[in-house]
Amino acid sequence: MRLLNPNLLGNERDGLDNFSKWVVSIGDGTVPAVKKGDECEATWVMIPDDLLVRIDGDKICTLVSEVYPDFLMNYNNPVYLASCAIVCPNNATVDEINSYIVSLLPGDSMHYLSCDTISKSSEHMGDLLIPQLSKGEWKEMICVRASRFWDFCDPQDETKLPHSDLVFIDEECYQLWLSSTQGNSIHAQIYPPLAQEIKPKIKEGSVYNLSCFGVKKSNRQYKPVSNDNMIGLTSWTEIDEVVEIPPAFPVLAYSLTPIEQIHSCLDDKEYYTDAIGVITSISSVTSQRSKAQQTASLKRTISICNAGGASVNVVLWGGQATLFPAEQLCKDGQTSPQIVVFVGTLVKKYADGLCLSGGSPCKWYINPDIPEAKMLMASARTVHNPIKWNEILASSRPVAPPAEEQKVSYIKYLHPFENKGKEFLVTVTIKKINKKWWYNSCRKCTHTAEPHGDTYKCINTDCSTIGTSTRRYKLFLTAGDETSDTDFILFGRIAQHLVKRPADILIAENPVGFMTDAITKLLERTFIWNVSFTKNTITSGNVCFQVNAIVGEIDTGNGVMPMSPGGSHQSSLMVSQGASSGLQNTPEKGDPQKSTYMSLLSPGKTFEPVKSPIGLAESPVGTRSSDVAGVQKNGTDPRENASVLGDSSTTKKQENTARKRSCSSPNKVTAKRLFTDRDDGGHDDKGCAGDTVEPGSSNV
Repeated sequence: MRLLNPNLLGNERDGLDNFSKWVVSIGDGTVPAVKKGDECEATWVMIPDDLLVRIDGDKICTLVSEVYPDFLMNYNNPVYLASCAIVCPNNATVDEINSYIVSLLPGDSMHYLSCDTISKSSEHMGDLLIPQLSKGEWKEMICVRASRFWDFCDPQDETKLPHSDLVFIDEECYQLWLSSTQGNSIHAQIYPPLAQEIKPKIKEGSVYNLSCFGVKKSNRQYKPVSNDNMIGLTSWTEIDEVVEIPPAFPVLAYSLTPIEQIHSCLDDKEYYTDAIGVITSISSVTSQRSKAQQTASLKRTISICNAGGASVNVVLWGGQATLFPAEQLCKDGQTSPQIVVFVGTLVKKYADGLCLSGGSPCKWYINPDIPEAKMLMASARTVHNPIKWNEILASSRPVAPPAEEQKVSYIKYLHPFENKGKEFLVTVTIKKINKKWWYNSCRKCTHTAEPHGDTYKCINTDCSTIGTSTRRYKLFLTAGDETSDTDFILFGRIAQHLVKRPADILIAENPVGFMTDAITKLLERTFIWNVSFTKNTITSGNVCFQVNAIVGEIDTGNGVMPMSPGGSHQSSLMVSQGASSGLQNTPEKGDPQKSTYMSLLSPGKTFEPVKSPIGLAESPVGTRSSDVAGVQKNGTDPRENASVLGDSSTTKKQENTARKRSCSSPNKVTAKRLFTDRDDGGHDDKGCAGDTVEPGSSNV
């Protein structure tokens, strides 16, 4: 088989061919044999010198050095260890070689005893271990430690609690790597109001016997541990604390990603990222407001590095920034290295580069008693540098003022030069959608990537990357309020938060040029957006606003439904799939509801639903037509008068130019064009529709 490998060099192929022929000749009995001593028949075969290990002194030492050269430099490299093996004729020799290799490793060795069956004599052990759990309801008991316990708060408002999360680990120790051991782990969630009942019964770090709980399939995204299932605690769950904890009961659950490989976790939504490093600098707490927030957030940056010098910044947000023991660590770090393990972070790319972002799920462990930390500490002590209180990181730019709440008729006539980068809050209803809703983007800078032979090339002259492209949202639409309409554009994750489905999945599920139902459902729905002028408004002269954040949706039955900002994992605050698609009327000036409507964005006030909806027939699913409209007559139920303008005898061909929406007479039938067949949304595609998001915009 190996001889058929086309990547073999000529000398390698010849060597393998000669070895194969020699082995076959031994089996066939054709290889020359020699006699030894007084033997009457030649039965001994001479083994070629290149297959022998010449012994000079300690046999085991010579054998290990031959099979594993430079062992002490590579013993923590799994690929290196897995590339070779020593096969022994009996277990006694295996024990001798293993004992010798373990004696070479730095640090103290530990012995772990195994058994064929689990003892039932210990009162601390449950009936089951975590791997034995399957989906369903369980009344059996498991014994677990609450390794992590956190409240997942709404990133927009930390006073709102969608759910509480835990990581449970059981007492079955298994060897991960060398002497590193962990228990089996599983994620658990508690939702209000049950969270208020259960939270006082569980303390982070304590061990409990749990029974009467549910097990379901794990979340598809943002998993703190690797497990296909997760636990759901109920009001009937029995929770009994274990006082006498077995000494070997695991404490932490983590899966460390080397700093050099953190870039590969960018945009990975399936799992949180855990990392370990030596603290090199810490900043003070500063304030920062992103375009996805209406208020400033606290921020602290910690720089860590590994033994090889690779480094990464860890950014802690909100309450985590103040909870981090920065002053004490900086003091202790003047005389000795400080090792930290961060768990529950997300890899983000901000304007200043790649970093680990730590929100409410993030935890940290200072100088933990784990093998990885001990090894890093031993290395760091040889070249210790005191921790820096980084004044550059601590200095904060002035916090940008919150976005102004304005009407469309006001912002569309502002001077883009004088209002460049200024943010506005608008409440608009989506009225038209360009049927070209995605584009091939450069994987590096997200600009448009055009076909280049068998691959793609970025049109950005500062990038010009050649390689595979990624399909990315670019929703170009017309929306407005009661004062006027204008054009808006949504890129990448911001658009995905609106559609609630990844672009590549929608593209794979639908034919080319097909307007999917997930996008058509956006029509006539009303949202609150944070917007600003696009870059190309200045260059093209076509007024268009980029949506920086989706603050919420106006729903007929529930008032304002907040939407999670980019970068946070989905919670119960996300707009439900069954949200109404009716068009909302904004109260007119002097309307008693106006004060209620304007207070929807004010903190601390109760949101009331906006009434007097005007319904609109939903677009037929599966249509390929770019000209679909709802028809409404004054004073009648719009659903009774809705129709599809598809008859060529009654409709006129739509022109591919942008037109101002005219106000129809109350006594006339009004036909709204909901989809546009324009390739460029009425503008030059190199203008507004070609905008590329700024750092911190759609990637917030």
